[in-house]
Amino acid sequence: MHLLIGLLIIACLFLSESTARNAPDSIHANVVAVLALTFLVPALALLQTVFVSRLWNFESLDQDERASISRRMTICHTAVWIATSLMISGWTGWQNLVRENLGLKYFPVLDDLLVVAPMLVAMLLSWGIFFDLQNTRARKTPDTVKQMNRPGRFRSWLPGRDRIKFIGIRARLYLLLALVPVLIFAILRDFTDLSRFPPAVAFSVLLVVATSLVIGFPDLVCFIWNIKPVECRKLRQELLEICHKNQVRVKDVRIWHTQNQVVNAMVVGLVPWRRIIVISDALLERFTRAELEAIIRHEAGHIRLYHMPIRLFLVLLPLIVVGLAEAASLPGVAWTQIVLASIGLPILVAKTAPAVAYGIYLVFSLSWISRRMEFEADHYAATTARDASGTQSVLDALLRFARLDPARFERSSLLHPSIRSRMEYIGSLRDLSRGDLSRAD
Repeated sequence: MHLLIGLLIIACLFLSESTARNAPDSIHANVVAVLALTFLVPALALLQTVFVSRLWNFESLDQDERASISRRMTICHTAVWIATSLMISGWTGWQNLVRENLGLKYFPVLDDLLVVAPMLVAMLLSWGIFFDLQNTRARKTPDTVKQMNRPGRFRSWLPGRDRIKFIGIRARLYLLLALVPVLIFAILRDFTDLSRFPPAVAFSVLLVVATSLVIGFPDLVCFIWNIKPVECRKLRQELLEICHKNQVRVKDVRIWHTQNQVVNAMVVGLVPWRRIIVISDALLERFTRAELEAIIRHEAGHIRLYHMPIRLFLVLLPLIVVGLAEAASLPGVAWTQIVLASIGLPILVAKTAPAVAYGIYLVFSLSWISRRMEFEADHYAATTARDASGTQSVLDALLRFARLDPARFERSSLLHPSIRSRMEYIGSLRDLSRGDLSRAD
């Protein structure tokens, strides 16, 4: 989701720059078009919620069926959100109204924020509407659904404390982490016109900013995601001891406070003395100590096998190639755009084609490599335990993940294979080790 939101923000800003024209004549028509497209997204969310809660017999569905319905709704809603966001940036002239009519092109970052504001508002409102269905999906009892079907249901869509907290956590989790790095480079662009400097100087400035962002990324994530140190000293020492035994250097192991909305763990940071391992509060509360140690070993495997640098290299590879081509006066992005326009493609399509191609490359390359990395990290976690129970603890942890989110058992995500395939792989390792022991006997 972070990748999708980040790419969409960049695409909207790119479209706003590529389609910039003079100030629009019909301001009211432009505003109406932007408002209509913006509120179309939460209106669809409202329609989906009403349809599911009133027309479907949601009470009789089990958790798997609820998850399946929720997934189909999410795909449909996301497609509409992407389409309306791109239409606002490339068709309505919203960017011209912001920068020309309102005169905000001279205000650093503010104009960029207002350009992408409609897509952000649409998503935030949709999350608020989906709050009830999200809770229903997570529960095994139909109490929430009965509450959804009661008379006067529309009043429960008014902002409440739980709903606002839900939106806030989602905004921290998905929007801010994707938005902040983009805004940092927008600030650099607005305050420093790098085109005035020699290429070596411009590249050096960008390199310093990128390096600072990489080093400070763990602190940025901790601030945005409300990540705090582990309060229990004994638990913290035990988790750090697992890292040390696996020869993994980390600064700390910390807790991600999500009000039990997220069950996950991750490595944050590339630089060893700045790197941290993050465990969500729900994971810490619902998993046993052995399962928690297996998860830490899994994350240690990502570090030991250099998965994060490999992913970063895949992301930067096309940008490096294009940059070197431009520096050597070889055909680059501008040349590609001219060729596409010369064969009869619309100007907007020709200008956006390189960005679309890069986005497709990111989706397919990261999906392919990330799923294989998960198998490698599982293998590492199963084979580096202190005793023979390492494989079983990994299986137990995966099974508990499946119980908490049954849809993940059979379904692969963009960056993760299905839990079933991961358990089958770990099971094959256990069978193989047993076969080796029997042959040794």
